[in-house]
Amino acid sequence: MHTLARPASVLLASFVTALLSAQVTDEARRELDHVFDRPSGTPIKDEQKLKLGAWLKSHDGTDLGDLGYAKALQLYLDRDYPGAVTQLDAFFGKHTTIANEEHRNMAGRVFLNAVSTEVRAEQPRTDELTRWCEGMTRLYRDTAMLDRMAKTLLGRVKDPAPLRVAMAKGVFASDLTVAQKDAFLQSLYAGGAVPAAAAVPAAQVLRAVPAAPPIDPSKVVQPGQAVEPFAFDRVINGPAAFDLASCRGKVVVIDFFASWCGPCRRALPSMIELQKDHPGDVQVIGVTRYYGRGTDFSAEGATVDTGKSAAGLDREQEAALYPPLVKLFGVNYPIVFAADQELARQRFGVTGIPAVFVLGRDGTLVGSVTGAGDAQHEQVLALVEKARK
Repeated sequence: MHTLARPASVLLASFVTALLSAQVTDEARRELDHVFDRPSGTPIKDEQKLKLGAWLKSHDGTDLGDLGYAKALQLYLDRDYPGAVTQLDAFFGKHTTIANEEHRNMAGRVFLNAVSTEVRAEQPRTDELTRWCEGMTRLYRDTAMLDRMAKTLLGRVKDPAPLRVAMAKGVFASDLTVAQKDAFLQSLYAGGAVPAAAAVPAAQVLRAVPAAPPIDPSKVVQPGQAVEPFAFDRVINGPAAFDLASCRGKVVVIDFFASWCGPCRRALPSMIELQKDHPGDVQVIGVTRYYGRGTDFSAEGATVDTGKSAAGLDREQEAALYPPLVKLFGVNYPIVFAADQELARQRFGVTGIPAVFVLGRDGTLVGSVTGAGDAQHEQVLALVEKARK
């Protein structure tokens, strides 16, 4: 009797433990989902980082299961990039995805950073690059940054085919829109045949598009060179006579962006804060062009997260999208449409937005930053401080 009772008690204890663990996990999930709560579009600050650390400490020694990725996020925020990607590799060895959208995007950033670092190594590890390439395109939502990274990556490796296939595989499994997947794949396979391994799915979304004019590197402004004033087709949220020449004596921050660009909109609060912090010393300028599409925030009750996509717009219709955006986001600096539709590409070498260029008081280029996020914001602030000295 005794030998039979013992296994029964063990089973009962295991059942109770499992039940309690499930309850703890549900509570932990709710807490983790809100650990980065902050005003929409603002970067993660120390307060949110401390909340994540406290959450992990409170669950120290617990099997976090499909929440185990949180350890990788903490390592990444602490700038332990190798530790973050190692932790994330281990997590995805057991789990297929991350339920929280923001956390999923952050994990994609971990993989993107790993790819950026590995490709600069003297002998990049193909297996790691392939795995991380698929991870970054599956999880990260900033398609402008993905496109920029893909071009850099494929231009540096001897055999780009496996990496191209890995990135295509990742983007097909991502939660990007069909249009976003389409645009990324067009860029990914531009100028080359689609490998057999990717031919079938890629054929479903790839279509021929006119090639953009090639960029002449000799005409792209470089750090230390003067940025010549350029013409504005129209000015929104500023004086009609506003121009770049009138900003001499101030540090100028040029933000190439568009209303339809999600990462651009997420970066707006940091640009607004920068202008607010330096009203007499820094001039932020939002620069866009006519794309024939945009995001409309004019509907009653619209929020920063509920804009409506609009396409097939003429210039007047597209320009009309910006005053509601200015009002909703509280933009406190001029937004201009460049008269030269190729200004960003041909004079500044921009291949993805948002792209921020910082000019010194004398009009020379100090440096530039592409993409949106905490790291990019810190880089912009560093360039501004350098220009102000």
